[in-house]
Amino acid sequence: MPVEIVFKLAVSGVGFLATIFYDGLSLVDESGNYRKMAVVLSMSIYGIFMVHSLLELLLWYGVPLIRNSDYVTGALGFMWYSLATFYRAQDFGHHGQVASMVKTFPLYPLFAIGVSLLVEAGSRRGYWTQMIRIICLGLLATWDWNAAFILHKASPFPGAGMSSWDMSDHDNAAFIGAAFGDHICFHLMFLIVAYLATAVFMRFRYGVSIRYQCD
Repeated sequence: MPVEIVFKLAVSGVGFLATIFYDGLSLVDESGNYRKMAVVLSMSIYGIFMVHSLLELLLWYGVPLIRNSDYVTGALGFMWYSLATFYRAQDFGHHGQVASMVKTFPLYPLFAIGVSLLVEAGSRRGYWTQMIRIICLGLLATWDWNAAFILHKASPFPGAGMSSWDMSDHDNAAFIGAAFGDHICFHLMFLIVAYLATAVFMRFRYGVSIRYQCD
């Protein structure tokens, strides 16, 4: 049983259904104007990753499908996720420049993940594409966690209402840009420390030496 593939399929499916259950299927108001575009974007993201996970599952069971279709659909999913993040950031702009910047930064690592999947579909030599995905996915997860504390009040749990930040202040917006750079730096430091800790553990626990081989 491909646990990872089934888990991805379940997460995307639950996310898709939860979006429908929470926000409903009605996308127009009483005047016939479209609303809830953020909901439509979320549903499209979950939908693409559902298709991607289903393709991966079929390929794992040996179903004859187009070669590298799992890589291509994964790349399309992340690239669309990146573009959808841009649209959602624009929609979030009415909360101020700070909120817009917080929502905009994730689109860059998302796009990089999509590109790495396309490159890997054509060439599986080396490990740098996997390293890009490790770095970018870590950035996304930790940045979203930090963004919650920037945009919303921490209490009552799990947070309610916008924070006391002045979302239209230029200096606050500039700080968000600097904070993302610091975020990248600390994330890389964490990866290095985690790798070294793993190497030390493997060396003393199992006698396995992990060494870097120069070209």
